[in-house]
Order: sequence, then structure tokens, then C-alpha cells
Amino acid sequence: MTQKIRTPVALIIFKRPETTRKVLNVIRKVKPPKLLVIADGAREDKPGEWEKCLQAREVVRGVDWDCEVLTNYSDVNLGCRKRVSSGLDWVFSLVEKAIILEDDCIPHPSFFRYCEELLERYGENERIMMISGDNFQFGRNKTGYSYYFSRYGHCWGWATWRRAWLKYDDSMKKWPELRDSGWLNEFLKNSQAAAYWSKIFQAVYDGFDTWDYVWVFALWNNNGFCILPEVNLVRNIGFGVEATHTIKRESIFANMPVAAMDFPLKHPPIITPHIEADNFTEETQFSGAFCPTKCKICHSDSYYFATAKFLQKYDVKYYQCSNCGFVQTENPYWLEEAYSEAIAASDIGLLYRNNFLAEIAARLIFNYFNHEGKFLDYGGGYGVFVRLMRDRGFDFYWYDKFCRNLFATGFELSDCQDKKFEMVTAFEVFEHFNNPLGEMENILQYSQNILISTQLLPKNNPKPDEWWYYAPHEGQHVGIYTRKALEIMARKYNLKLYTDGESLHLLTVNNNLPENLFTLIKRGETKTPSKESLLARDYETVISRIAQRQRITRIPEPKSPIIVIDGVFFQLWRTGIARVWYSLLREWAKGEFASHILVLDRVNTAPRIEGIRYRTIAGYNVNNIEGDRRLLQQICDEEGAELFISTYYTIPQTTPSILMLHDMIPELFGLDLNHPSWRGKTEAINYASHYICVSENTARDLRRIYPHIRETDITIAYNGVGEEFYPANQEEIIRFKHKYGIHKPYFLITSALGEGKYKNTILFFQAFSKLANRGGFDVVATGFGNQLPPEWRKYTTGCSVHCLYLGDEELRVAYSGAVALVYPSKYEGFGLPLLEAMACGCPIITTPNASLPEIGGKAAIYVEDDDVEGMAEALCEIQKPSVRERLIKEGLERVKQFSWANTASIIRETILDVVSLPVKLTDCNYLILPYWQGEEGKLIAALTGILEKLTVAATQTDKTVTLIIDASGYSEEDANSLVSGVVMELMLHQGLDLEKYLDIVFVSDLNERQWRKLLPRIKARISFSLEDVQKASRDLFKDLATVGEEELDGIV
Repeated sequence: MTQKIRTPVALIIFKRPETTRKVLNVIRKVKPPKLLVIADGAREDKPGEWEKCLQAREVVRGVDWDCEVLTNYSDVNLGCRKRVSSGLDWVFSLVEKAIILEDDCIPHPSFFRYCEELLERYGENERIMMISGDNFQFGRNKTGYSYYFSRYGHCWGWATWRRAWLKYDDSMKKWPELRDSGWLNEFLKNSQAAAYWSKIFQAVYDGFDTWDYVWVFALWNNNGFCILPEVNLVRNIGFGVEATHTIKRESIFANMPVAAMDFPLKHPPIITPHIEADNFTEETQFSGAFCPTKCKICHSDSYYFATAKFLQKYDVKYYQCSNCGFVQTENPYWLEEAYSEAIAASDIGLLYRNNFLAEIAARLIFNYFNHEGKFLDYGGGYGVFVRLMRDRGFDFYWYDKFCRNLFATGFELSDCQDKKFEMVTAFEVFEHFNNPLGEMENILQYSQNILISTQLLPKNNPKPDEWWYYAPHEGQHVGIYTRKALEIMARKYNLKLYTDGESLHLLTVNNNLPENLFTLIKRGETKTPSKESLLARDYETVISRIAQRQRITRIPEPKSPIIVIDGVFFQLWRTGIARVWYSLLREWAKGEFASHILVLDRVNTAPRIEGIRYRTIAGYNVNNIEGDRRLLQQICDEEGAELFISTYYTIPQTTPSILMLHDMIPELFGLDLNHPSWRGKTEAINYASHYICVSENTARDLRRIYPHIRETDITIAYNGVGEEFYPANQEEIIRFKHKYGIHKPYFLITSALGEGKYKNTILFFQAFSKLANRGGFDVVATGFGNQLPPEWRKYTTGCSVHCLYLGDEELRVAYSGAVALVYPSKYEGFGLPLLEAMACGCPIITTPNASLPEIGGKAAIYVEDDDVEGMAEALCEIQKPSVRERLIKEGLERVKQFSWANTASIIRETILDVVSLPVKLTDCNYLILPYWQGEEGKLIAALTGILEKLTVAATQTDKTVTLIIDASGYSEEDANSLVSGVVMELMLHQGLDLEKYLDIVFVSDLNERQWRKLLPRIKARISFSLEDVQKASRDLFKDLATVGEEELDGIV
């Protein structure tokens, strides 16, 4: 129940009784003791406006709680500026503080408590001048607190004090002096923004009819701050033709979703403006000024450095980091054009460079690394380097997102079963990365030893026209590194940097290599590699693989319906989602459903599964999303696809799609949705016609963030656990512990911080440090690099922590031998490690958050995600044999409910159901079954009556109705022609807007499955004089509601 408030509420109304009523209904929930209503008079040039003004004022008379209602109504129109300012002058002549709403601003009920608590907290702080309920950051710039401080005063639902409002000066008498002093340039520190606001303030000073910019001026002139909430608390429902100012319904600020404010409030420790949030506001809502960007390496401020002509036609800005010196371009919008050829046309040194690098790499690996291991060339181009290294006897594999492999075919990353490598090489690649840290993290999935070549920025800090390596004419080099930038990258991932100071650099976990490593290699002061060439072996391998692939791809043409699955995720990452899709494809390959599937294999990165049909296509390029959509649509058209599914967030242009969602982490944790990892997700969600969620919790989050999605459009399909996870025997556990030097019982933790630190692993370490017997345990950590973050190490003094990279087989044994898996996550879309642990007989300690209870059931101990003492108690409890035995038994039983066979079956049936639904429906759908063989004149008259009544009813409620017309047994073309004539008649002679309010769709010869899918979405069958009685009497329609033609008035 929403609590009552003590603070007076001021309500500003005008001429919209309906929106006023909605606002008042929300105010009614908190029952303020005093309501002060401000209303302007009608404009003389607007006929009928007085009546609307009076109706709006009449709504206020509906206050039905114990409340003092005071009114300040104007008989003449004062205009926005004078009416609001004089009205608030009146309000603050009567009360010390107030919450202020306008007649089109609907707050979440928690908005009132939020305002009331902060009015109390900051009542005497002169720096705080207002409290707003608006958050226009769209999920960006989260702080971890309930609110932040801003220089921008948003006023769609706000609160203030008399002491602050007294600083409002409608005449802006200080403006001329401040304008001439250059005050705005100093205040905003951006000439573009200063010029923009100078025009705004000048216009308002000259009399422009608005009060809110006068208030902003008061805020800035008095060095005041506005408090803005971490979530949006107010929705403006007033966009449209009836509005005075906000007339564009398509505005991104119209009807923004609101969320509840959590209590107790988390208060920021200091009062300082949130610079990143304010910069975003300035850039997106006001001047568009581009404030200092952040370095992609160290996140310090980067400032304008130079401009160069890219591809001989684009003026592109460079920015240089104030800390590490890294140089980056502005957002590289030109990359699609730049990569029309993956290898730059001017790269005439390609063969020489590959020979040189092969010599360097061979000596480095042979002398300082396990040269019998496997190696990966990341961004391998045409495959020249891989072929040279294999000819020298080194087991190298190739990977490139964009370039065709010409010389190392058969040795792609997808051909390698184990994806862990002794070393990754990345030559002339890093300067191409638009997201260097993201690419680095992708590389680290494969190895912690990385040999790269990229030219370091010379010490004289040359501009683009002074140094050849910028190569703006090719347009592909978007990042130039310094030694300090590479050192920062190395430290971030617990690696050591060795460099020749120019172009060769090694990032590695090996701290014991000679500092002059590259000098020794270049001088030939290392052993000459002596390995047997792999040429002969490779020949046999390639021949064998060609034969095998011919067997795999020799599959009959697919059956209808054809389902195209974009295997793009296999190109991008090798994480859990790749495991999900590999498991699903493997299950579908066992049955007839495989004949409906075509997997799009992005540059030979998809795993080959016998029984699945593949089509190899170009790699996904995050900088060419529109081009990718065109390509996917072309393929869907060529293949006759009826449905498209992406393993990630790619979409075609028109082919219907199903989207599988694993979590809503970026949206809920305020991550940057423009990051390459998430770009396109929102568009994919809005494009999809159906959704598969891996848990009930993910489905709830999806609907909360996208409330327009219907529950019926979501299918829950829990992930499964693979057969590779089962309890290890004691002998396997002993071997595992001996291999890694684990001498004590151990707790197992998996996964690193997670974006936004939602993995919450620190809770385990804080609790572990409190155990009296912690010295009797080791900790095994997977997914953390080679050592823990520094802030965690202080909790493990005197204990051994083993940071390991484990494949599935060793992970199975690690689970089986652990005292428990500790998984204190704040949020999971599913929580696959819980399933894996249960399958291996490993007890679980986790949190009751998000989907985790769905997965763990009774097979886990649950602890709140901020309860250190509770976690410590759980770590003690799990040591009891009886508790462990119970949880292991519960887990082994529960995991039986999660199988890939069941998941694959649910998704298969969902796909077939979606394909079976022959039309796209609205929320209001009706069916008619005309008797097409009847007299045409009577049929036209009957259809005219039905269409007219439905359209009138829809117009009155401003809803769109779908009328489904069954044309079975009749020519659909003739049926369409007849109905089109009726539509034209009604539009021309009755003035009805059928295009807006009535969707007419024809169905013909549906099978029973299609009808079964369609009927639950239909509100009723309309019976009329020329209905096909034989069709209507089918058992199929017996449970469908029926309305008569005469009952259609007001039916919508």
C-alpha cells in the first residue's frame, strides 16, 4: 500500500480533463493534506477552449480524501511563462515546500516519498535548488546511488522550497552582465554549448513565452544543483496534437517507462555534479556539443588532437588521451566503406612482413614457450602467416572476422576442437580495433600470451599528416598506441609487457623473460628453431576434412517451413551462449526437424554437426549493421525462409524472427547499450515476433523493460546441462588436485566481476575471511585470469588461491571435488554453473536473486547478496556432512529436470507454432466466415455494415482492430477485390479512416494446427446473415465467442 505524504502538492492544469484526471488519480494514492491548483484561462483565438478549461477544473472537484484544496484560476490567458511563474509565486507564499506536477505528468507512486525524503534532507542546503523525478539517461551513467546531482533542472514532476523559488527572476536582470562577461563559456567549458545557451537565454530575456529556461538560468546563476533519480519516475502522457508544446508523439521522451524507487534511499557521499550524465544530456537534448570523450584504454579524458581526410572525402577528428597518450578517431562511421577490401590496397609489404614476423614468432616460441602447443593467428588475413608457421612445424590456426582465408584452409579456429592456445598472434590488427578492450577480452579467452605488432606513436607526437602509420587514405587505422597505453592494458589483465619500443610487443603471464627479448631474437642470439614441417601431415588432414565435409553437407534440400539460423555468435565469442546453441543444434540433428534448418556459417566459425545444412557467408561487421541486414534478407529470400533466428542480435529486413534472450543485464545494470557487445539488441527485440527466454525471471524482466510485449508472445525454455557433466570418481579428483597443487579441501568460485560487478564474488571473500577455520581450506577460482583482483587478496591472507583456466573435463572434476560452488551473483538470466555443479554432485551456495531460485530449487543454500555474516554461516553450514549429503542428493535429482533434449523440443514446437500463425495480429481481433457463393449484393451490404460498425467503434476508443476474413474455397484475389470495393466506398462516402483503425487480413485453407494457434488470439466470431454456416458449425470453433452483427456498436 502506498504511504500517505505530508508535503503539499501543486498541480498545474489547463485544458485537458482526461490527462488531469489521470494525474489526480495518482495523487489520490498518496493523499496529500494540501492540494494547490494553478490554472490558466482559455486563449481567445481557440474556439471551444473555455469549455475544456472548465472541464479540467471540474476534475479537481473530484478530490475525495481529507485534503485542503486551494485554487488559483485565471480568467484570462496569461501564457505559459506568466501563468506558471505567478502560480508558483502564489504557492510559495502559502507553503515552505511543495511537490509540483503538471496535468500531463504521471509519476510512479514512489516519486512522492522520494521527493518528500529529499525535501527534508536538503531543506537547508542552499546548493540544492530542486528535486526532479525525471531521468533521461536511457539506462546510461548509473552511479549505484538512488540519485545524482546535475546542473539540468528537468521539470516533468519536481519539488522545491520557497528559499529556492525566491531566486527565480522572471526579468532575468542579471543576464546582460553575465552574457557580456563570458560567463557561459567558463560555466559550460564548451564553446558550442555556450553559444547554444546564449541564444536560448537571450530569446527568453527578450520575452519568449516559457518559464522553464528562466528557472534553468536561476539554477546556473546561483550555482545550484538539481537532484535527478537513478531511475525514471515520471511519464509524460501529453505528447500529441492537444498539447501546447509537446506535440510530437514519436518523441523518445513521450510516454517513457517509469520504475519504482527503492527504499531506503542510497545517498551519494558528496554533492558534485555527474559530469558524464550532464554531458550526455547536453549532447542529446540541447546543443549537441561533444564534450571530452573517454579514452578507450584507460577511460581518462581525451581531447581533440587533429583532423584528417579519411578515404579522401571524410573530415575525421582524432582525440588523444590526456593520461596514456592513446589516439583514437571519432566514432568510425566510415568503416563499412573502408573495409570494402579487408586488406588495404596499399599494403605492398604483405609478403615481406609475413616472412619477417614468421621468423620472429618462430624464435620466440621455440626458445621461450611450449613450441609443441597450439597457436592462433587472430586477424589472420589471407592466411599467409599461418601457412608459413605450419611449414616451419608450428601448429598454428587461423581466425579473421572479415577476410577470406586463402592459404590456411582446413586450419580455421572452427576446425580446432580445444580452443585453448599456447599463444595468440595479432599482427597489424590492434590499430583496427574500434573496441580494443573488448577485443582483448575476446583474445584472452584463447590464451594469456599475446604477440602483437602495431607501430607505437613516436615520441615527437606527430599529427596525421606527419606520420605514415595513421594511413587516413585507407580509413582502417582507428587507434594508435603508446607504450603507456599497452602497459595499462597489460596491468588491467594481470599481464607483463615486453616491447621493442617500436612495433613488436608481447603481453604474457610469464614474468621471467629477458627484458631485451626482441633484441636477442633480432640479433639471432637465440636458438634456431629445428622442427619438422607440418606440410605433409597437413595435406593428409585437408584431404580427410574435405571428404568428411562432403559427407556432412550431403544433406537433402530442406523441407518447408524453412528456418534460417544465423550462427553469428560462434564468430564473435566462445562463451556459454555458444554452448547453448551447439547443444540445441546437436539435439535437432537427431530428428526430422533438422531438415527444416539452414545454419548460416559466418566465415567458417560454426561447429559442423552431421545432419545440419550449412551455408557459409561473410563475417559480421558491427560497423556495417545495415549492410548485414540486407545480406541476411537476401539469403532469406533466396532460401525461401519463413522464419529467422539469430544466435545473437542480428536481424533481416522483413522475414519474421524469433529472438532468444538469455538475460537483461545491460538494460538492468545501466550498461552502455552502444557498446559493440549490446548494439542491436534493442532493435532485435523490437523487430521480433516471438521471444524465447531461458527463465521466468528473464521473461519478467523483458516485459518490465518492454511493456508492449505480450505474455503470450514469450516462451520459457530452460537451458539444459550436457552429458559431459557428471560426478567424477575419487581417483579423478586426486589426480586433479595433485596436478594443480591443491592440498586442502577447497571452495569453488566461477566467473569474474561481470559488467557492473553483478557477479558479486567479493561477498564470498569477505565471508571467507571471517571463518575461524579458513586456514584449512583452499580456493579454486576460474575465469579470473592468473590472479585475483588486488581488492580481494586481503581477504585470503594465509590461504592458497588457485586461479585456473579449465576445459569442460577438468571443470567437471573441479565441481565434483569442491566443498561447494559459491555463486553470490546479484543477477543471472539463468545461472548455468548451478546446473553444472548439481550434475557433478557439488553443493551450492547462492543468492535468492533473479533466476537463481528457479534453477537451484531446494538444492542450494541461499544468502542475501549483501549479507556477509549470512554467507559466513553458510560456509560453515556446508561443511557438515549431513548438509552436503542432502544438497548433493537434491541436486542430482533436480538436474534431471534440465535436459537439452527437453529445451530443444520446447523451442522446436515454439518455432513451428510461430510459423503456423499465418497473420500478424493486434490486441483486438475478430473473425468472419463469409458464404462467398451467396448473392454478391447481399454479401457486399453485410460486409459494409460489419466494416462500418467496427471502424466507428475503433475510432471512438482510438484502437486498431484486426478483421480476419476466411477466404477458403474462394479465390483470395476475388475476395480481396470485393472487400477493397467496400473499403473504398466507406472511406470516400462515409469519411471513415479504415486505414488507421481497421486491419483486414485474409486467411485461406488453414490446417488444424494453424487454426489452433490462431483461435486463442481471436476475441470473437462475428455471425451475420451471409455467414458460411457449415464452416461455423465445425468443432474447431465451438469454444470461440460469438457476437451478432447487431451487437458491434461500441464493441471495441
